[in-house]
Amino acid sequence: MHSSKAILPAVASVIDSPDYFRIKTVHSFEELVATPFAHGVSAFCWSRTLPGDFDEVVEKLGAGEGVMTIEDHQLLQLALSPAGRMAANGLREDLRRLREEERDPVVNCIHEYRRDEEPGPVRTDLFSFHVDSAPVEADTWLCTYFGPASEGLRNEDARRKVDIPEIREQLREYLGAEADDDAFRAALHEHYYDLHYAAVEGARPYSFGVGQLWRIAVEWPGSPVPPCIHRAPATAPGEPPRLLLICRSDPDPETFVPAGAGDHAVLIKIASSVAFYDALAANDSAVEAMGKDELKVIAAELVTQVRKSVTIDWTVKEGARAKTSHGEANSWEARLPARPARRSRQYRPRPSRVALR
Repeated sequence: MHSSKAILPAVASVIDSPDYFRIKTVHSFEELVATPFAHGVSAFCWSRTLPGDFDEVVEKLGAGEGVMTIEDHQLLQLALSPAGRMAANGLREDLRRLREEERDPVVNCIHEYRRDEEPGPVRTDLFSFHVDSAPVEADTWLCTYFGPASEGLRNEDARRKVDIPEIREQLREYLGAEADDDAFRAALHEHYYDLHYAAVEGARPYSFGVGQLWRIAVEWPGSPVPPCIHRAPATAPGEPPRLLLICRSDPDPETFVPAGAGDHAVLIKIASSVAFYDALAANDSAVEAMGKDELKVIAAELVTQVRKSVTIDWTVKEGARAKTSHGEANSWEARLPARPARRSRQYRPRPSRVALR
């Protein structure tokens, strides 16, 4: 196995105002909701200046660690000045708007995202440029109210890491694959490596800005536009926390399930009930033992339990399959699945294990 990693080009400093044909500025929440992804546009930004003192809101939320989910009642109970209350009310208004559109927004106070401590050839935490992914039509919404904002990368300035020959060979050895075959490609997908990107030489990442509400494209079968490439901003110990809103469209709670990813997750993989039953198809004994009705109940319970255990920033959205992505995850910044064992030849999960785990 190679002991050294591929050397990637250095990334230039982030620019504030990208002039990029894949980004469209809108002028109202209604326009943000109604405008379809088309003609190559993969991100919509409602550019605005929010009134109030979000610094005070963050200060009054107090000390913490990791990613803390902030509930409405916490914002209401904060002892704030008029400027602080104005900021909190503005944030709550965004939550109200999204809920009226049947979204499930989450506000995170992010003190620290967990970094990928043993990344292997490809880092898959939220600090890596990645795209969100889903098995059905979906999009990701996010807004940074305080602290460093999410960063984007032009699709033309990016290259999938699994398509870089040196990295691909290192991943083949890391996963214990004997050849670059269908099984190896399935393993790259299973472990989310295919969602991460490297910036090309001279690339200029752009900032999502503070206070701007974004709706970005996700990779899904049949998407008319490329997904939006993004990452969580670099942070240093001792810096003030970020205040971030993240949510993802959820057309059907039984077919759209976020899987855990890490503190600051890349949105990771979403398991659908379709995949659940497809997996069971290879295990007749499980179907015979439980029956379809009981399996449906189990699938619904899994959705409920996963939602209770996941934190949201798919901050992504930076945070899980950055398949669902870096996300600032709706806390979809969940925790990445365990790394495959080095040199393991069993890197393609058997359907029966997928169905029952």
